[in-house]
Amino acid sequence: MLWKSFWVNLPRGCFIVKFSDRVDFDTGTKKSNYDLRFQGKKITFEQIKVRSYNVELYPKMDDNFRDVVDTMSSRKYIGKEDVLLKLRLTDIKNRGLTAKVNEIQYKTYKQYREFFVQEVKPNGSVLTDTLFMNKSAPIFQNQPMLKPDNFDEYWMNTPLKTIED
Repeated sequence: MLWKSFWVNLPRGCFIVKFSDRVDFDTGTKKSNYDLRFQGKKITFEQIKVRSYNVELYPKMDDNFRDVVDTMSSRKYIGKEDVLLKLRLTDIKNRGLTAKVNEIQYKTYKQYREFFVQEVKPNGSVLTDTLFMNKSAPIFQNQPMLKPDNFDEYWMNTPLKTIED
């Protein structure tokens, strides 16, 4: 689970953190899981609300938060929240408790490849006819497109033909 974005919602008076998965209520509302600093000063929270993929962080309305609002609203800093605000998240889990924020998870998958052969010639020799592709040329550039003589014996993986009455 990753946190995707973070912004200040001035009309609501809160910071909003957006995650890539639904946030667990217990770990998402724990104040010690959030370390938000404005110009190096820690911001404390009055309330934290988990709203599915988003977490709303309501800071204590003191002079520190008013400084944040005033500075963030100034023309000099509009759009530069990441320079002024630093957010560190720890131990926040998704709703299924299967992933932790910013923790990489690896999954093992087995992949199978299939190889099909139309015809095997165990005692055959290298043919020099023009039906073989030139492997050093692009696939659609001057490649042979002729049917072999025994084409009727080959099975082609093509869509089914519709039979008209």
